Amino acid sequence: MKKTIIIKLFLPTLLFFSVFAVSAQDSTYSTGSTENLPIAEKFTGMLGMTPDTAFKELGVPDSIFPYRGETPEEDNVVFYYKNNTYIFWFHDRVWQIRADKRWDGSLDGVSMGMKKQKIFGLWGNPINNFDPQPTWVIAGKPFPVRIRLYFNSEDRLDDLYVYRSDW
Repeated sequence: MKKTIIIKLFLPTLLFFSVFAVSAQDSTYSTGSTENLPIAEKFTGMLGMTPDTAFKELGVPDSIFPYRGETPEEDNVVFYYKNNTYIFWFHDRVWQIRADKRWDGSLDGVSMGMKKQKIFGLWGNPINNFDPQPTWVIAGKPFPVRIRLYFNSEDRLDDLYVYRSDW
C-alpha cells in the first residue's frame, strides 16, 4: 500500500520536473539566453529555395560542382557565386549556405576576420562551448536552423555555414 502511494506521488512529480527541465533547456536553445542571437536573415531566406527560385533571385551560379560526403547520402550539389557564397542542394531544395573567408558581407554584425571573442560578445555563448567550431541556434523559423563558425589558427572567422539541422 505504501509503495503504491509513493509511486502515485513520486512519478507525477518526477515527470513534472523532467518536462520542466527539458522545456527550459529547449527554450534556451531556441530563443537563446540573450536577446542578441543571430537571425541571419540574409542566408536563412535562401533555405528551402527551389532551383527556379534560386535562379530568379540569385542568378546563374559561377560554378556548379559535387561535394562528396562520407556516405552517398551526404553527397551534395553546390552552386558557387562570385560573392564567395555557396548554396548546397538536397532533393531540389537549398539546405545549407556557406560563406568563405573571401566573403565581404556581414551577418548580424559579424564579418570575416573577426575575432572569436568579439563574436561571442555580440551573439552570446554558442550551444556547444566545447567545440572549436561554435554553433548557434537561429530561432523563429518553421524548421530547425543553425549557424556554425570556423576559425583559423589566430581565432579569426574564416568560414560560416547556415543550415537546416534536420537534414
